[in-house]
Amino acid sequence: MKDKQYMKVTSRKHKRYTNDTAMKHRQCTIDTKIIHITNLEEKRHLTITQEHLIKQIAVRENMNTATVRRVFHATEGILFDHLSSTTPSESTTIKLMDGLSLECTYIPERQIHTYDNIICKPRIWVKPKITRYYNRKLNRYFDGGCL
Repeated sequence: MKDKQYMKVTSRKHKRYTNDTAMKHRQCTIDTKIIHITNLEEKRHLTITQEHLIKQIAVRENMNTATVRRVFHATEGILFDHLSSTTPSESTTIKLMDGLSLECTYIPERQIHTYDNIICKPRIWVKPKITRYYNRKLNRYFDGGCL
């Protein structure tokens, strides 16, 4: 029911704004007691791949694409080495950029006692973290809040 919205109308020919973000600032004319509004615009999902980022960086910095690709692969290897070397006595945090970081913790072996004893192996768990400041910066909170 996320796509649909129902509302009651007391009199005929009211104009009302919908509160759907995709149809923001569009007026709907109402002539019946209950109206059914569907979301006519579809949501789009943008996926930016690593290859696209490599090409954008190469164009913006006037570099060879192969050089940027080598830097990406070297960075990935270094990050993997640091994250996989997390020990039980210390956690690892890698700050990629201002506001973006990876937190890595070691989870020790444990037993779950149900009808059968299950032994969970020790593992390393990585969580991405985005700071509140970075989210506010993305939403232009400090510029007056208009996107």
